[in-house]
Amino acid sequence: MDIMNSMKKAQRVRTRIPPSPTGEPHIGNLRTALFNYLFAKKHGGDFIFRIEDTDQVRCKTEYIFSLIRAFEWAGIIPDEGPYIDNNGELREKGSYGPYIQSKRLSLYNDYVQKLLSNGTAYYCFCSAERLEVMRKEQSAKKLPPLYDKHCEYLSKKDIEQELSSGKRPCVRLNIPHTGFTSFDDIIKGKIEFENRLIDHQIVMKSDGFPTYHLAHVVDDALMEISHVIRGEEWVSSTPKHVFLYQALGFEIPEFAHLPLVLAEDKSKLSKRHGAVSVLDFKDQGYLPSALVNFLALLGWNPGEGDTQEIFSLHELIKKFDFAHVQKSPAVFRYDKLRWLNNSYIKQLTPENLADKIKPYIQEDSDSAMNAHLQSRETLVKIARLFQDRLETFAQIKELSSFLWKNMLDYETNILIWKKFVLHPHKYEITIQMLEKSLSLVTHTQKHNPKLSASLLRETFQNRCKKDTISIGELLWPLRVAVSGAERSPDVFEIIEILGYDNTQSRIELAIKKLKMNEK
Repeated sequence: MDIMNSMKKAQRVRTRIPPSPTGEPHIGNLRTALFNYLFAKKHGGDFIFRIEDTDQVRCKTEYIFSLIRAFEWAGIIPDEGPYIDNNGELREKGSYGPYIQSKRLSLYNDYVQKLLSNGTAYYCFCSAERLEVMRKEQSAKKLPPLYDKHCEYLSKKDIEQELSSGKRPCVRLNIPHTGFTSFDDIIKGKIEFENRLIDHQIVMKSDGFPTYHLAHVVDDALMEISHVIRGEEWVSSTPKHVFLYQALGFEIPEFAHLPLVLAEDKSKLSKRHGAVSVLDFKDQGYLPSALVNFLALLGWNPGEGDTQEIFSLHELIKKFDFAHVQKSPAVFRYDKLRWLNNSYIKQLTPENLADKIKPYIQEDSDSAMNAHLQSRETLVKIARLFQDRLETFAQIKELSSFLWKNMLDYETNILIWKKFVLHPHKYEITIQMLEKSLSLVTHTQKHNPKLSASLLRETFQNRCKKDTISIGELLWPLRVAVSGAERSPDVFEIIEILGYDNTQSRIELAIKKLKMNEK
């Protein structure tokens, strides 16, 4: 389909995201919002945020707040809809409100009456018990789970009798029994359904509340939504919506159904695979720009030959189009997200990163140690030390844990450099190397109390050159002594962060451990 020609039907592109506040915002909510936002902004249009809370049992106001905060955190700011003001109160902006369906209930009854009067809907008085029996019989006969149209041909007299007896009916769509209903999908092309296989969906429940099917069609029409961009799971419901648009005399919007998002094992994405709530990703230390970048690539690509993977929101708006949205399901790869997040973390200044990691830092019980390591200057050094390794901010807790410990717990044998493992005097040699290192650190500290890594490096290199020994002989046991591990970031930067007193105590502890083994 020629998207630009289809857009000429509407004076302005208007898209929307209409989640139901029944839980914390899911990653699928954010991706759908993003694609709606990108398309609207690409074409100079409006992105609308609307709340569909007709399920009064499951919907909660707290989840409306969560949705708003999730979109704000991601930088996807609606042009219209609910928002939180400076006093923490829920407000609305825009001239098509209310944007919360429960505040629009008076609107829907008029449209239900229109459906009833023109014969495109009918009252249904079937009890829950009868419907349950019907479903069991259909299941036993392996028939599709469709309403059996029991109330479709009730006479006016029958309806009046039922109503006068106090029964409260629901209202169902009266889909034709023959023919086809079709629509053109921007992504999938023409899709056609046999009318006989389309369920006579309830559009108004017996409690007077509209169902999603009616409410969203009415709202989309009254809010002049030009493009309905949503998940593929709604394809099977679209013929019902097309029928409603036609029955109510509304102009039918353009449809674009986005590919499903699956886990790597091709099952439905769920908590067992990892974080799925937007706020979980935030809490784990993902940058919103990285998550948005990743979600944009879930089902979309910039085009053949374009290898760019890192996109700003502005670049995504500029490049996004439906021609490069895939039809097949997208796979949510956590390793790809972590790689992207690491790429964005590397772009931060150490000062900015220090602010980001501070809430995740693991503190030791030693208040003196905390005071030293929590200083602004030291936090910036810690950020610089681990910046290239961090995939999420939360990882700083594990990566930097050795910095905060008073006593490092490690096997004494790992202090021995590989070339001395079989040497009969390996402990004595290692002790000599550590004593030499401590002497060099002490010497450097006297000339530079802050123990700069660059000066330490120069001092050690000069000494090794003078003594004609390998730098590895000195650095291996020193690394283990100050980090408690065989592999670590730059040992001189670690010493600069620890400071002289902490470094001295760690080297002396290592020497003590070696002397105990030497005996």
